[in-house]
Amino acid sequence: MKPGLRSIGNYQLLKRIATGATALIYEATDMRSQNRVALKVMRIRKEEGIERDRVEHWLHEAVIVSQLDHENIVKIHDAEMLDDGAYIAMDYISGYSMSLRLRKQEYLTVGECIRISKAMLRALSVAHGHGVIHGDIKPANIMYDVDNESYILTDFGAAYSKRRERQTENTIVGTPAYMSPEQLAGKKLDGRSDLFSLAVTLYHLLTGYQPFSGSSLPELKRNILSDEPDLNHLTLPVGIVEVLVKALQKKPYMRFADAQQMLISVEYCESQLRERMQKQV
Repeated sequence: MKPGLRSIGNYQLLKRIATGATALIYEATDMRSQNRVALKVMRIRKEEGIERDRVEHWLHEAVIVSQLDHENIVKIHDAEMLDDGAYIAMDYISGYSMSLRLRKQEYLTVGECIRISKAMLRALSVAHGHGVIHGDIKPANIMYDVDNESYILTDFGAAYSKRRERQTENTIVGTPAYMSPEQLAGKKLDGRSDLFSLAVTLYHLLTGYQPFSGSSLPELKRNILSDEPDLNHLTLPVGIVEVLVKALQKKPYMRFADAQQMLISVEYCESQLRERMQKQV
């Protein structure tokens, strides 16, 4: 994208709202409909290892994700290749990410944890049903939509379709602190990897710290691959802890079979908490 450029394709740029490792996100106006959108722009930067084929892969996955239609998944409206990169136009969400909650040290209540869990698991159930693995679930990619009072799963930039193999074997794309052991190892993924990442995210949002840490990437990787998170000290309902324990298992086959199964467990936990509260009245 050229310096000073105020439009890309059919979109007038209003302001930059986020800067990621590989892309910039702008608030923009669709000049055809006058609707406000979020425009994510990824540039080809060979010196940083961002080749044209990587950008094309990113765009291809965006087209697949655009077919997902669910209230808890950000809607992609348009995606196009440019001479020096590509862009994706998606819903502009008036709200804030869960990473902002962490920065403000406003940790989740149990009720909020359950609501976010249900929203994300419903979104993942749809995505996985279409063969799409998100690959980068973390607080920054969960938005609270103030207008609709709902939680939205965003940024499928690390996503891939099970119908299309990853371009390079052993390629690791995502955020290491939230990755499953198999994702860190560069193995083929299925939906259970997203469930692990969601559990790491929920743990972080509930407690203010991550279940796995390390002073370096190799140490972090070792801890995720071998350490068991300490959940016994958490002052949370037993049902919530049990959900986290199961979703954080190292071996995929020991986790929930799919997002729907994990959702059922969360809803059961919610009903148990509701019954307990009613008995206390």
